[in-house]
Amino acid sequence: MAVVLFALLLISSVFGALQPKQLAGPPEEFPSHKIPSPQSAAIEDNSAFYPVTLSGSGSNLEAPYSWSETLYVDSATLFRFGVFSPFEDSLKFELKDPNGNVVSLDGHGKTSSWPISSDAHLSVEGTVFSFENPVLGKWTLQITTSEKLTPRTPNAPHAGIVMWTDSPITITSHLSTYQLLLGDKIGLVANLYDAATDDKAPLKDTVIAAEMEVVTPSGKSLEVDMHDDGLHNDMFANDGIYGGYVVADEEGDYELQSLFVGTSQSGTMFSRSAQHFVPVVASDFVLNDIAIAKMDSHKEKLMIYLQVTGSSDASKFRPYAEVWGQDKSGNDVPLCWLSTITTVQEHHGMKVLPLEMDLKWAARAGAQFPLVLKNVYVQDIDSNIPVTSKSEVYVKSHMMVEVMLSSLIMALGNVTEITEEMRMGRRPPMPTAGKTGIVMLHGYCADKNQWSETGDFTDAYYFTQTNANVNNDQFANSVAAFAESHGLTSYGLVGHSQGGMAQLHLHNYYWSGLEAAKKEGKRLLQSVGTPYQGNSGAGTAANLIKIFGLSCGANTDLSRDGAVLWMSGIAGESIKDVFFYTTTYEQGNFFGDWCNFAVNLVLQWPNDGVAEFKYAQLPGATNLGNTEKWCHSPGMTYPAQCTDHTRNAQINANAAR
Repeated sequence: MAVVLFALLLISSVFGALQPKQLAGPPEEFPSHKIPSPQSAAIEDNSAFYPVTLSGSGSNLEAPYSWSETLYVDSATLFRFGVFSPFEDSLKFELKDPNGNVVSLDGHGKTSSWPISSDAHLSVEGTVFSFENPVLGKWTLQITTSEKLTPRTPNAPHAGIVMWTDSPITITSHLSTYQLLLGDKIGLVANLYDAATDDKAPLKDTVIAAEMEVVTPSGKSLEVDMHDDGLHNDMFANDGIYGGYVVADEEGDYELQSLFVGTSQSGTMFSRSAQHFVPVVASDFVLNDIAIAKMDSHKEKLMIYLQVTGSSDASKFRPYAEVWGQDKSGNDVPLCWLSTITTVQEHHGMKVLPLEMDLKWAARAGAQFPLVLKNVYVQDIDSNIPVTSKSEVYVKSHMMVEVMLSSLIMALGNVTEITEEMRMGRRPPMPTAGKTGIVMLHGYCADKNQWSETGDFTDAYYFTQTNANVNNDQFANSVAAFAESHGLTSYGLVGHSQGGMAQLHLHNYYWSGLEAAKKEGKRLLQSVGTPYQGNSGAGTAANLIKIFGLSCGANTDLSRDGAVLWMSGIAGESIKDVFFYTTTYEQGNFFGDWCNFAVNLVLQWPNDGVAEFKYAQLPGATNLGNTEKWCHSPGMTYPAQCTDHTRNAQINANAAR
C-alpha cells in the first residue's frame, strides 16, 4: 500500500503540470515540418451552398417573407438539394423547372439530419429532395413564410440550401495564405476541373462569374469578385485559376466561400461552391535576428533562446527551427530540427521562447559553431496559425561557451544511433508502481463515451468531457488530467474521431503516463474514424451550427486547414505508434449507398458519415484496414463503428497498459 501511495504522489508531481518534450529529428525530416502550402488542404466539391435570409415585401419588411434562387441543373441523371432550417415547419417551398412548370415536391423528400457531434446527439434536421432524370437548365426555388423569423444567432441566415448534381464538374478551393493575422490580406484561390479526366486541369473559358462571399466575425457580409488576372494570388492571367481577398480588420472566425457560375461545353449552366472557415488572430509577435545559446547544467544540451518582441493573445506556442552548423572545411551542414510547446519566458530581461538541442546532434553531423537557425517559425497552439517567422536566425553565445561546446562535441566521437533522448529530451522519472489500464476517448462535442456501452474492454477508463468544443492541445491536457485523477501511472489510449487526434497530440508533445506504457508488441495509440487530415464539410457545418444556434461551435483543428497545420508539428516517430481503423458504407453498390444522406451532399466519397476515407489516412502509422457497413455515429444507415465487437476485441487484446 505504501508503494502504491508513493507512486501516486510521484505521478502527481511529475504529470500534474505536463512537462513538454524537447522534440528533435534528423535533417531528412525537414520537409515534414515546413509550414504546408494551403493548396495541400484544398476542398473539392461538386455542390453549392446558399444561405437563405428571408426578407419582407414592403418598406417595413412586412409579410410575406420570401427568398428566391436559381438552381443550375447540369446533370440529366440526378440532382438533389437539401434544406436545413430550424424554421422548416414554417416555410413553404415552390420549385419550378426551366420551362416554368411548378414541380411537386411530394415523394421527393427524405428527412435527414446532419451530425454535428461525434456521437450525433447534436445534429441539425433537414430534408433532402432528389430528382431523377431532371430537365437541364435553370430551376427556381422560392421559399416563403407568413411569420417574421428571428435568427437563432445574431446576423445568421434563416436556412441553408445545399444543391448537388452528379455532374463531374468540380470546384477546388483553398486559402491563399496561412498568414492569418489581423491586418493581413486573407482570401481564396479556386478553379473548376472535370473529375472525369485524370489531370484535373483547370477549365478555361467556362466561368461566367466567380465570387468570394465573406462573413466577418461581427456578422458583416461582403461580396468580392474573384479574378483570373495573375494579380490576386491566382497564378497566371487567363489560366482558369481565380483569386480574391479582403483585409482582415477583425479578430475571430471568418466564413469564406468561393462561388462559381459557369457554362459547360454543351451550353448548360452550373454553379459550384466551397466553404471555408478561417481564424484570424491578433498578434504582433516578431522574432529577433539573433538567438542566445548557453549550455544546460548537465553540459549535455544546448539551450537556444529565440528572442521575441510584441504580444499575442495566445498563451502557448510551438517554435520550430532547423539547426545548421559548419564542418571542418567551413561548409554549411544541417544538424537537426527542434520544436516544443512552450510559453513566453524571461531570460536576462528578454522575452524568449526556449528550445533545447542534444549535443549528440552536432556530433552526428560533424558540425561546429557558428550555428544558424533556418526556416524558423512560431505557431499559436490555439489555432496552429504561424504568428511570426524568419528565414534565418543567428545563434550567439560567449566565446568560452563555444570553445567548451566544441570540446564536448569532439569528446562524443562518431554518433550514429539516434536515441530517444536526442528526439524527445530527458525523460522525467516514471513511476514503477500503480494502476494501469486503457483510457477510451470520445470525439468532438460528445454527450457520452460510446465505448462505455459496449462491455468489450477490460481495465478501461472512459474519459468523458460532455459537449466540449476544445482544440487538440486542450483535449490532450484534459486526458492526461483524467488519467492522473484515476491514479493511472501507465496507460494506453483508444480514440474515436477527434479523440484520435488528441491522443496523438499528447504522445507527441508531452511526457505522461502514456509513455510508461510503451511496450514491445503492444499498441500505444489506437483510433477509429479519426479525420487526421481534417474534414471538407467543416465549413458547411460551421454555417449550419450558426443557423441553428448550437452550443458547440466550429472547431478549427477539425477543418482541412487546421488539421494540415496541426499535422506539421507531429513527429514521424510519434506517428509510428498509431494503429488506426476506418469504416465506410458499402462501396460498389449499384444503386449508391451512404452512411448519412445529408452529409453525402458535401463530403468526399466514400466516408463514414463524418470522416472521409481519404482524409482519415495517417501516412507513417499502421493502417489496420477499412470495414464496410459501419458508420461513424448512432442513427446512421449502418451500426456505429464503436459498437463493432469484433474490432473492439482486437483493440482490447492489443492495447498497451
